[in-house]
Amino acid sequence: FTPSEAPQEEMPSPLVTPLRLMSIIPPAPVGQSFTSDITIRSFQGVISGEPVEYKPLMRSEATPENIAKELLAFKPRVVHFEGYLNTSTTDPNDAQIEFYFGGDFPAVSVNAFAQDLKNNGVQLLVIGRNSMAQIYENLGARAAFQLSKQGVPAVIAPMRAIDDASATTFTTEFYRAFLQGNTLESALHIARRKLASKGGDWSVFALFANPALL
Repeated sequence: FTPSEAPQEEMPSPLVTPLRLMSIIPPAPVGQSFTSDITIRSFQGVISGEPVEYKPLMRSEATPENIAKELLAFKPRVVHFEGYLNTSTTDPNDAQIEFYFGGDFPAVSVNAFAQDLKNNGVQLLVIGRNSMAQIYENLGARAAFQLSKQGVPAVIAPMRAIDDASATTFTTEFYRAFLQGNTLESALHIARRKLASKGGDWSVFALFANPALL
């Protein structure tokens, strides 16, 4: 998917090793849950022995303040987010989509989050799952399109709700292939194929990017 209204940007510098990867897995809202432990273990397994500098922000550490601070200090090139997206029930505008980071902290608008990612040199955001999609409309695709319009070079996001096992299979296989030197498109293809081989819906995850910037 190519956002036609994406601003014209200079070509980002090529990704180099060790790749700086940040994962953001905030706590669930009250009354909701998702199996973040699975994601944490899968990340630890995938990055073991690979040329990666890894910064996890898990649960209570994944506050808006900590995220902003670590984006500035760590300068990750890839950010992985798993959590909750929300939006106004009265205003369907995509700019009203918000990223929830847990606790009593205010949600962060998609445009503000995009600006923070862009300002700190993030080249790829992966939305591993949006657990709110089990209850409400899945906002993954709309959020990805808006992030791309705001200048994030590449976003991978689920188009529909996805179960925990399939989401973990996809992200595990995607990062394994990507860290082994495959291009972004090839790593996405490999992860989709692995997911399909295990009976999952390979078409759930989509890449949003300007082809000229890949």
